[in-house]
Amino acid sequence: MNNDQTDEELRATIEAGKLAEQELGRRLAVKSEHAEQRIKRVLSGDNTAAFDASELRFAAFERCNCGAGMAYAVDAGIHGAWHCSAILRGNASREVKHTPSMPFAFYEVKSEGQPSANGATTREAVEQ
Repeated sequence: MNNDQTDEELRATIEAGKLAEQELGRRLAVKSEHAEQRIKRVLSGDNTAAFDASELRFAAFERCNCGAGMAYAVDAGIHGAWHCSAILRGNASREVKHTPSMPFAFYEVKSEGQPSANGATTREAVEQ
């Protein structure tokens, strides 16, 4: 910390930090809402809104009943959920029974990015 700053300069720095934090929160909320709208479209059968694998975080071990890995949109907010990755990617058969969405608030699923997953992922080998 710079001891040469006046109290007013330090207060201004704190205020600027608060404003930056608010702006970051606003931006994250917009991204989260956009991701949620895309998820709703894909879940309703609109494959034009499908996600690319790079836009998804896959589960380390959890799989859908259809065999695809569970995943969530990277920009999903705290109220997001795990979904069948085949559905999110727009290439799932609608004739197969899929695991229902698993909201973050109710399910503990280890993601591929967690250190304790030791590199495990349900991402298809060609995507890795």
